[in-house]
Amino acid sequence: MKWAADQVIRDNRKIRAVAKECGICHVTLYRFVHKLKMTQSATCGYIPNRQIFSANQERIIADYVKTASSIYFRLSPQEVR
Repeated sequence: MKWAADQVIRDNRKIRAVAKECGICHVTLYRFVHKLKMTQSATCGYIPNRQIFSANQERIIADYVKTASSIYFRLSPQEVR
C-alpha cells in the first residue's frame, strides 16, 4: 500500500492505474494517499475495537462462569454481560 501511495505522490501517477497494477481498490488507495498527504502518517489494515479486559482477565472471567455453571449456580446471559 505504501509503495502504491509513493507511486501516486512522488511519480504523479494516476490512482486508478496504480491501483489496477497493484490489485487493490482505487477508493482505498485514494483514502490512503489522502491520509498521507494530510498527516504524513497513515496505517492500513484492521484496527481492533477498544478492549476492556486483558486476555488474562477474560480467561479468569470465563473460568468463573464455567465453574459457576458446573455447580448449577444459575447466571443469565444478562448477568454474565
